[in-house]
Parts: sequence; C-alpha cells; structure tokens
Amino acid sequence: MASLTEWKVPSAAQPRPEDYGFDLDQALSAVVGLHSIIPSDAFTAETLGTERAGNGVLIGNGLVLTIGYLITEAETIWLHFGDGRVVQGHALGYDQETGFGLVQALAKLDSAASVGARVRSPRASPPSRNSPAIGNTCSTRRSSLTRRTRTGAVPA
Repeated sequence: MASLTEWKVPSAAQPRPEDYGFDLDQALSAVVGLHSIIPSDAFTAETLGTERAGNGVLIGNGLVLTIGYLITEAETIWLHFGDGRVVQGHALGYDQETGFGLVQALAKLDSAASVGARVRSPRASPPSRNSPAIGNTCSTRRSSLTRRTRTGAVPA
C-alpha cells in the first residue's frame, strides 16, 4: 500500500485549467490587508485590543468583506492592496450572526464593479503613531449589517 506522500490524483481525474475561466491573478488582487485603530476606551478594546490587523476581500464597488471584530468600534481603518498602495476605509457595519463586516474604500478604484479592482489614486497615507486619528462613525443600518455603539447596543 502506498503512503500518503506517494499517493497522487490520477491525471484523468485532475481538473484541466483550460476547462475553467478562473482568473487567479484577479482573485489574488481581490485580497486586501486591513489595519484598524480602536480607541483605548472602546467597549472591546480590553478584550480585542486597540490595534487589529487581518484580511478582507474586495467584493465590488469599493466594498471589502472582512471579519467583523477587526472593524468593531474602529475609528481608523486602512486597506492595504497587493500593489503596495494604501487607502483609508470606513466601517459600514458588521453582522453579529455571521461575524462578517463591510468596509467602504474611501478612494476611487479602477473598476469599482469588479472583484479584484486596483486602486487608482489614494489621497491619504497611513497615520504615524503620533498623528491624530481620523474619526470613523456609523450609526445607520446598511442592509442586514449593523454596527454596535460603544455601549454594545445595536442601532434600530
């Protein structure tokens, strides 16, 4: 019997790349880094920290789908694109049931409707540790996504 390291999928059963219209470069360019700054007096600061970093996926129209705890109570959000550019973002909200959050990129993208759009021209750069943070508040409801206030209450 062959070991697990010696076993291979038979070539007849392997997918052929030419049979699929998948654009790997486009999919990879849709992945963005996310860095957020949370006030030290925020409800979740003690548990989740005041600086959070993770990833998101550009889903179109400058919207980034991410994990909600990264943007919970964030006052500043930065999106890091694969080509090295950095764009400020705005937390639209998060859904407690699924744990997902939405961030709006605050710069025009080349193709706002397509996944994996590239940044055209950011007008801001990430703040240094000594610069004042730019406020980012949201109390409106967008789709089924909601954003908690500092007290933990969900807006109606």
